Amino acid sequence: MKVVIRLILIMILASCTSNRYVMLSRGEYKQLQQNKKVNYKRYITLSEEFITDKKLLTQTFEYLKMNQVKKLEKFHSTSTDQNDQYYLSSALLSIWKYDFYKAIVELEKVNSEEYNCIKNLLLTDCTYEIGNTSNDELIQKYQKSLDCDYNDQTKEIINIRIKILKYSY
Repeated sequence: MKVVIRLILIMILASCTSNRYVMLSRGEYKQLQQNKKVNYKRYITLSEEFITDKKLLTQTFEYLKMNQVKKLEKFHSTSTDQNDQYYLSSALLSIWKYDFYKAIVELEKVNSEEYNCIKNLLLTDCTYEIGNTSNDELIQKYQKSLDCDYNDQTKEIINIRIKILKYSY
């Protein structure tokens, strides 16, 4: 019952926000898939293992999932570490604030191989949002992200992005 209530809450929050990006755990996305509620929002999923023991990413994930940008900004301003987690968190925050140029700058600072797949996906999303790249080039960049990540769920999410580009006018 708690799972159903949580899923309903997530769907309500996702539908109330004007943000095209939705942060979900892989488990939550799987529930949307099973209930055939996946739409064409730009889902960003992170595995629980990916954010475990990473306080900054965990907080970023939780705040963005609930669309609490102001709280994340306050939390982010207190962070003193300037590492890959910080830059990824800052990039996600910038995406939620529609500051795609700043997100690209922050993503370019991420050097860890651990974050390479999500970095490529988010860089391509930002390039798409800025709008100065052809659909063919974007599809190639999404393909690079597709080849990088071995998770079936992430591949489905990327394939949806590719379909949107292929069939848009």
